[in-house]
Amino acid sequence: MDAREISYDDLVLDDEGSGTATPTSVEQLLADGFPRGGGLEALEAIAQLEAQGARQAALAGQVRQLLQEQRAARRR
Repeated sequence: MDAREISYDDLVLDDEGSGTATPTSVEQLLADGFPRGGGLEALEAIAQLEAQGARQAALAGQVRQLLQEQRAARRR
């Protein structure tokens, strides 16, 4: 797995919390990556970030797609 990919472990909150702050901009997300252990709460927050430029817009679209897939999986 590429170090930049979001893993299952990143989406699962542990008992101690992530210890990593949720990015407040797409630029920060690109620089720091997804907050380890951020869970769906971090994914929700990231989906709300405003993107500037094609690279950030593509990333924001991928995050929204992943969030939609997670929501659909919960309904099953």
